[in-house]
Amino acid sequence: MSNQTVFLRKVGGFYHAFDEDAILLFSLFHYRINNGKSGFPISSLEKVKNTLQAEKVDYYLKISEEEEEKMSFHDENRYLEIYNKGKEEYREFHKKEKLAEKLFTLNEEQVDEVIALVQTWL
Repeated sequence: MSNQTVFLRKVGGFYHAFDEDAILLFSLFHYRINNGKSGFPISSLEKVKNTLQAEKVDYYLKISEEEEEKMSFHDENRYLEIYNKGKEEYREFHKKEKLAEKLFTLNEEQVDEVIALVQTWL
C-alpha cells in the first residue's frame, strides 16, 4: 500500500482514518480530527467513496479480516494535492479553535481588552 492511498478501517459502526488520511478527510468533508484520528458512521460510506472517486483519490477499505475494497487512479491520483490543501486548512482551523478556547478562559476585563484591541483593527 502506498502512502498516497486513504486507508479506512471499519471499527464497530464507524470507519476510521489516521494521521495524513484524517487530514485529507478533513479537507474533503471537514470531519473532526481527535488525536490524529478521524471517523464517520458506516451510513456515510457511500458518500465518502463517491467523493473520493470524484476527486480521484486512491483508497483502501478494510471492511473485515476477509473483506476489503480498493480503488486506484494510478497517475491521476490526487491524494497529495488534496492532502497538502487540507494540511493548510487544518492548520488555520486549529489556530482559530485554540483562540476560541483561550477566549472562553478570559475574565470580563480581559474580554473587554480583547474587544477594544480588535475594534482598532476594523
